[in-house]
Amino acid sequence: MLWSANWLNSLYCLKYACTLQDSQYTQLEKAIQNSTLWWLHVIGGVPPEFYEALQVTSIRSLKVSIANGLELVPVVNMTQLSKLWLQYTDPLPVLDGLCQREDALENLDIYNPPNWDRDWTEEECSVVTTVLSKAKIRRIGIHFGVSRSNWRTLSDALACNDHVRKVNLGGVPYELQKDIRRNLDTVELEF
Repeated sequence: MLWSANWLNSLYCLKYACTLQDSQYTQLEKAIQNSTLWWLHVIGGVPPEFYEALQVTSIRSLKVSIANGLELVPVVNMTQLSKLWLQYTDPLPVLDGLCQREDALENLDIYNPPNWDRDWTEEECSVVTTVLSKAKIRRIGIHFGVSRSNWRTLSDALACNDHVRKVNLGGVPYELQKDIRRNLDTVELEF
């Protein structure tokens, strides 16, 4: 398929599974950079250079499924980026990158993060708490794939975050909701 900026300009979003050859990635990167596309959904692994190329685009909303969180770090500091969805992707490098942003990201949604469904070690809890309490996010949604003890760590960290205004906890067990409401009494909660 031949990618062109004119063709992309006719879309408001692009969703595709990443099974391209290297030359096609280069062509797509250039087309996106020269387009007015603002919504992109990437499914599957792409070369690290692809995410670096997005830094000079008009992309404002990015959804990523099955990716290496470290490769997304250049993207999170894009000033025009306002919404980010992560699915089956390690969010910790992204959250760490959000600590360095000049302004807060408007929205971050996390779905089924790897290794969050098992109880974290003390060291892992410490890392999560550190980055999540400082990440510059206005609204965060954490949906499913999180163990009970990890929910408590997450709510403790979010309670220390001065940037967060709204939290959506789509997968939190019902019996923990009261405790989390008490913990996060200064933000708007959605379940």
